Amino acid sequence: MNLKEKILLEHTKTNREEIVNWIGSNQTRFDELVKLFLGNDKLITQRSGWPLSFAGIAHPEFIPKHLGKLVTNLKQKDLHDAVKRNTIRLLQEISIPEKYQGDVMNICFDFIISPTEKPGIKAFSLTVLENLSKEYPEIKQELKTVIEDRWDYETAAFHSRAKKYLRIFSIFIPIKLFKYQPQILVVCYITVHPVKEYEESVLYSKYQHQVQSHPDKPGKKSSKM
Repeated sequence: MNLKEKILLEHTKTNREEIVNWIGSNQTRFDELVKLFLGNDKLITQRSGWPLSFAGIAHPEFIPKHLGKLVTNLKQKDLHDAVKRNTIRLLQEISIPEKYQGDVMNICFDFIISPTEKPGIKAFSLTVLENLSKEYPEIKQELKTVIEDRWDYETAAFHSRAKKYLRIFSIFIPIKLFKYQPQILVVCYITVHPVKEYEESVLYSKYQHQVQSHPDKPGKKSSKM
């Protein structure tokens, strides 16, 4: 197979699968794909990322020799979304060596904070940080803060991935839903979470069991939500 010609032939799922199948368990063929992905031809780099991520996920043993270059590439300015998305897709599925973990965390936080990054890039970045938080629990609170700050501006894809993360680590986040709630009583850790007047908010927890306190009688439960 002429890999370059195959990549340029068409950008379809069928073509991606044919390239991944051709690479199979052959490290040399995967190396050839990485070389094209990190090259200077913008169209080639955009299209080669898709099969590269799937081939790398199928054979994570292919990745270590290239991981440093892939992480460095992510630091470049004005990268095409396809390059970022497929690199982060790959990173969420592999074990990242310690020497790259700091750079990867910084990159993923920058992607999530950015108001211009695409939803897929942000969603994959959340998963990478979720994975790394198992080794660095101190980033959980920072990630929670970032999620809260970005919540109102993000898409359903971001919300879905963020709620999964927050449930796993039993973290609470205010989410707009109801008006004029002076407070919410969360019945799982018997925790009261005050909410600003006129703010629309509800809480999610891993128990998914909330009770709204009565607006006129704080000690009395209102209906379940």
